[in-house]
Amino acid sequence: MAGKSNTSATFFAQKKLLGKAHTSNLKTDGEELIGSNIQSSTNLLFGQPIPISPSRTLNLIQSSSQGAPGTIEYIQFALEVLTGSTYDADNSGGGGGADSGETSQSSGPHTYKFKLPSDYISNSNNNKKGNGVFNNNKIVHETLGGIQLVPPFYSQTAPNPYIIKIYKDDGSGNAGSEIPLLDNIDWNVDYYNGMLFLQDYDANKIPAHARAFAYIGDYANQGFFENSLSGSLQKLTDGSSYLVAGDNITITSGSNGQITISSTATSSGGSGGGTKSKKAYTITDTIASGSSLTTTNSAYDDAGYSPSLIDVFLNGQLLLSGTNSEVGNGSVDYFVSDSNKLKFGFDLNIEDVINVVVENSGSAGADVNPGGTDTQVQFNDGGNLAGDSGLVFNKTTNSLTTTNLSGSLTKLSDGTSYIKSSTGINIVSSSNGAISIKVNKEMIFNELLGGSVDGFNTLFTLANTPFASNEISIFVNGQLQTPPGLATFQDYSVTGSNVFFTTGSTPEESSLVMAMYNKVVS
Repeated sequence: MAGKSNTSATFFAQKKLLGKAHTSNLKTDGEELIGSNIQSSTNLLFGQPIPISPSRTLNLIQSSSQGAPGTIEYIQFALEVLTGSTYDADNSGGGGGADSGETSQSSGPHTYKFKLPSDYISNSNNNKKGNGVFNNNKIVHETLGGIQLVPPFYSQTAPNPYIIKIYKDDGSGNAGSEIPLLDNIDWNVDYYNGMLFLQDYDANKIPAHARAFAYIGDYANQGFFENSLSGSLQKLTDGSSYLVAGDNITITSGSNGQITISSTATSSGGSGGGTKSKKAYTITDTIASGSSLTTTNSAYDDAGYSPSLIDVFLNGQLLLSGTNSEVGNGSVDYFVSDSNKLKFGFDLNIEDVINVVVENSGSAGADVNPGGTDTQVQFNDGGNLAGDSGLVFNKTTNSLTTTNLSGSLTKLSDGTSYIKSSTGINIVSSSNGAISIKVNKEMIFNELLGGSVDGFNTLFTLANTPFASNEISIFVNGQLQTPPGLATFQDYSVTGSNVFFTTGSTPEESSLVMAMYNKVVS
């Protein structure tokens, strides 16, 4: 079986840890100009779940679960020679292999860069296509992590769908025969920067195309990881506003994320005047279509005036605006059956909120007297207009102050949580409305393991206790080993913070052994 030389494996791993791409066995890490990365900043971290067993269907957008947003796309990339990567691996320091036919290879390019195809925009359903990153002929490493290939550790399906496939050209610009992963040219792919490295050059095996899954979802900085919570409080995931202004309400967002809610309603009364009254009702029992919703205090004939304009809102959405006669004609939205009854053309469900605004006109009536004291916001308190010191508006500073906003910040109108936890994240809401976001595990990347090689059950000790033993990936000289828990066979097992290699799979002396795993966070 083909095998990478210690020179190639060591260079690849060492340069990756130093943030460099490996493009040549003749170049030291200081001579490599193209960067690589072990994901760290939130604008480079995958922020949405990855499917475990995706289908290798070209240009198909796939999600982790039914109804979830699409996060990956299977793409056929073009491969283009990287300038400066041509050399003879047989030369001193070239790191050529010792398999059959590899000791007499000629000079040739050893590194190829991934780029999107010339017809990507016309073939893809990615909603980010044409945004300057997902463009035709875009070279992956030039996006600085904007396009990343999904690595195989996101799946344990056999065969692993995230293993990249490379192909020769068929002579017509299309993918021809595949160059297998274990082919004697001994190739590696850097999933972050889209670099294909060949240890051994073979003029009969020139890679021209590659098929891989690219991450197209949002990165971690587009959500609650932002430095300011103003964006997450103002917009929902579909881009719509979290807060919607109803009748006589103005919502103003400041540059620092502060949201100001103010009332524009005015009332007048007395002889020859009119009033605008507002009532709110929360449905406690389901009301079938055509049944009456009976209001209190003759809401539609307030203070002896005849209703001239009636607006009805369902959960903040205006249903129909019109005069009393116009809405009394059996509209499918609602109609007035008498002075204090409404009938709807659909079912009203428990927790639906009905807001009614009635503008009255006439020659008699009394002034509308506000409840509470100056600056207190008015609200319906058992059918009466009331104010409270815990809900105050200062018109000079345009500031709305309240004692407790926990309900509005933690729940949406349908009763679901505004902020949801995902894998490794805990969301805790305190009684005072404060929200705590806690990570219960964090990723350790490429920890170099220390231990002796004795040929039998070799023991290596991890620097931290892993979050779960089945989440550990072990690499020997850059090659991913078979993880624990697989039904066929095991290369290693994990107990506590100790890693044991099984007989027959013990690394040779001078091997570079690395671990990737989640550690427990207290």
